[in-house]
Amino acid sequence: MKFRPSDLSEKRTFDCQAILVTIGGKGEWRFGEKRYALDQSGKVFFCNPGTELLYTSSDTQQGCSFYELSFRVYANYTGCLLALGVTPIIAKINPFIQRHFRSQLEGADVQTVDLLTFYYNKLIAKASPDLVLCYDSYEDLNELRRIAPTVAISLSSLSWRDQFILIAELVNAVGKAKEWLGRFDEKIALAKRLLEQKIDTTEIDWGK
Repeated sequence: MKFRPSDLSEKRTFDCQAILVTIGGKGEWRFGEKRYALDQSGKVFFCNPGTELLYTSSDTQQGCSFYELSFRVYANYTGCLLALGVTPIIAKINPFIQRHFRSQLEGADVQTVDLLTFYYNKLIAKASPDLVLCYDSYEDLNELRRIAPTVAISLSSLSWRDQFILIAELVNAVGKAKEWLGRFDEKIALAKRLLEQKIDTTEIDWGK
């Protein structure tokens, strides 16, 4: 998926599965100020008619500069993003994630944050993320929403698989998520077979 800048004469809605402001390449191309909103389905609504905005395009018009999409994400769901190949710019990274994703994190410019520190919202704001992922139990959602589009994911109503797929939809990586889940299920099936071989499943009636 590629995006290019364009002048729009009217307000329009674009059905994207990507949250974007920063455009990758040599250096960065970005808006002077963010002009978008996010609804619960993951659609991005661009406003402010006549300003320079982004939209999905398959055009190859001569002289039009194209830029590859890159994500700048603050994440409470660090492991999910890393599994999808998306490295957040600021995240909570515990020792397990540090070990498991060592090769992906080495050399990456990821700022770690302690969610218990009182000033971490300021750190998030300074990082200028395009998207914030957090739990729906977070007490200061309005503050996060003032910083960037925020998706608060339910821990109680969504299974971990549903949460993973939702995150994948937000960063345009559903295919990768399904592949990862397929590999995970294969490992679970293999582990189950190995355990069944090692554990004696003979039933004993202790009443006799």
